[in-house]
Amino acid sequence: MKHLTNDELLKQAEKLTECVQQIKVLHRLAENLEYSRVSGDQFAVNHQIQSGLLGDMGDSLQTLEEAIQEISNTICPD
Repeated sequence: MKHLTNDELLKQAEKLTECVQQIKVLHRLAENLEYSRVSGDQFAVNHQIQSGLLGDMGDSLQTLEEAIQEISNTICPD
């Protein structure tokens, strides 16, 4: 089993930080959509859905899943 250097671990930590920032953005988008729904702003809800927001969020989550799995595999390969 190969041991990672401190520089390699730092690089993986930076990648995780990028993932966290992307998750925060997705969380804010979900909060905004939920706020529109709860406040009864059906126009805003429909606009966000029809603009492809949910698909974009799903794509971003898939990308994050792959990135986190890659980081995990780098840090602790099977």
